Parts: sequence; structure tokens; C-alpha cells
Amino acid sequence: MRKRISKKNEVSFIETSDLNTVFSIRKRPDGHFQFYIETLNFEEEEDVLYWSQDTLPRPSLFGSVDDAKAEIYAQFSHLMNPN
Repeated sequence: MRKRISKKNEVSFIETSDLNTVFSIRKRPDGHFQFYIETLNFEEEEDVLYWSQDTLPRPSLFGSVDDAKAEIYAQFSHLMNPN
């Protein structure tokens, strides 16, 4: 498996309960935050090939990491570990 490498402007990330998806929160040059979705791609059932990333961030801009995390949990709570 190709190891997932954090991007240089990544400030936080959240993994889903199945560990196949990562929400990457990144700081923009203008000081706002956006999140991207990265997923594992499989060649066969058990052979992981590589991490792929959305080519575009989610459309919303956030003023803080906490705001971005709140939106991720609001939109994708079905993928998260129950806490």
C-alpha cells in the first residue's frame, strides 16, 4: 500500500470508522480552511493500490478547524465512529 502523506498545508484530518476514507482539513493562503476527501483505491479485494483525493475541495470556506470538523461530522456522521 502506498502510505498516505499529509499535504504541506494540512492542519488536521479525520479518519472514518472503516479507515478507508480520510477528511483532510487544509489552511488556504487567505487564512480560511477547506476540507478534501481522500479514499483508498483497491485493485482486488484485499490489495490496496493508492490513496486518491478529490481534485477539488468541498465548496465551503471555514473560519476555523473546528468549524470545518463540525461540517464534516454534520455531512458524514454515518461514516464516523460513534463516540
